Amino acid sequence: MATRTGPTAFLSYRGEIYQYVAPVRQWLRSTGLAGDAIFMRPEELALDHELMLPFEMFELMLAIWQRMEKCGAFVYINSQGYLSSIWTTLEVTGWRFLASTANGYAIGSGQQGYVAEPVSFHPMPSGEKRLWRQLRVHLEPMGVAKKSHLMIPNRGGRYATSYYLLPCRVCGEYSLLPKKAVESLAKKSGVIRCAQPACQADHRLKRTGRFNAMRYRVPIVAVPLSSRRAPSLRPLTVEEIMHLYSNGKQPPPAIAVRLR
Repeated sequence: MATRTGPTAFLSYRGEIYQYVAPVRQWLRSTGLAGDAIFMRPEELALDHELMLPFEMFELMLAIWQRMEKCGAFVYINSQGYLSSIWTTLEVTGWRFLASTANGYAIGSGQQGYVAEPVSFHPMPSGEKRLWRQLRVHLEPMGVAKKSHLMIPNRGGRYATSYYLLPCRVCGEYSLLPKKAVESLAKKSGVIRCAQPACQADHRLKRTGRFNAMRYRVPIVAVPLSSRRAPSLRPLTVEEIMHLYSNGKQPPPAIAVRLR
């Protein structure tokens, strides 16, 4: 039996296995592993396959991290492809940033029910943590320290507000898609391709759901037409995040751009 994590744990999972969240949460309570568990409900902040401007993604990322700050442990339901989602990778990154000791538990199934296996996440280097801290205080202007503004990049570069970020689940890499082209194609359920030269997977665009006041538009999703899937989505590096957020001239080297 794993040791007690503390009063509250953050429970991370892939959206398609949401039906296991309530049983796992109850199991955490009944075994004493955690007093309770906080989690994000599917599509609470974003739809599956939803495209977002990087700036929007950063805002939602912080909303998740603010809940995570209340937790004493990180646990995740260990399903296939757990890290093939941008949100689960950002949740793991958030825990590595926030926690003094970035340990957690992977919840799986055993012969007697659920089991919790201890997991040690790679500690976040101090330099990387400093960059995340800079980005965070910039996105939360009320918390900016008096002397930190000189270290913070200019807000909202070209790639933060004029391009949608496509996390391609076919190749596991990322593309930047021009905002105007995406929104035009979405009106007629058009198709757009991953900009990675080795992939070029087609994605069906469409507007779906209700008007989202947080993003001032109806959500746009990009569903891959290929049945192929990468084993996981490559985690964005802090350098890429900062670059997307602040640089108006060149995209991050590993992220391809479709100009039109």
